[in-house]
Amino acid sequence: MGEELTSLDVLLRLTVAMVCGGVIGWERGWSNHSAGLRTQILVAIGSAGFVIISLRWQPNQTGEGLYQLDPFRVLQGIIGGVGLIAGGAIIYGKSSVRGLTTASAVWAVTAIGTACGFGQFDLAGILTVMTLFVTGLLVYIDPKEHEEKKELEDARSGLRSPEELPPE
Repeated sequence: MGEELTSLDVLLRLTVAMVCGGVIGWERGWSNHSAGLRTQILVAIGSAGFVIISLRWQPNQTGEGLYQLDPFRVLQGIIGGVGLIAGGAIIYGKSSVRGLTTASAVWAVTAIGTACGFGQFDLAGILTVMTLFVTGLLVYIDPKEHEEKKELEDARSGLRSPEELPPE
């Protein structure tokens, strides 16, 4: 049978997913990357919601047509579904690939939302901090990322036209 989750439990799990996804989304939006605040929040609460649905599933009481809903099978569906979303963020150019970090951030936010759905708030917090570290701070350590960011800032300040810039 399904797990006994109260409405308060559901609200807490979805709220934590929304906040964690929002933190990642805010950083992505602030850094002018796609899949910003609203996208990351929706991915987090959507994945948490699917987990909660699977945990709360109650088979019918008559005993006929019982379905066994395994939360881990739902998890497999979430992973496959977000792969389609993340894949859409990747753009192949003539000599470059763009959007891999954005796609990876969507993937990570899915894990964060899934952790929230299962009530694993400590894991969700750790994943949020680590994802924020990778997307927000490692850009200053990675030489390629730092150079591309500087070129983009130069273009925005009028030193170069955006057409002259390499793809993200």
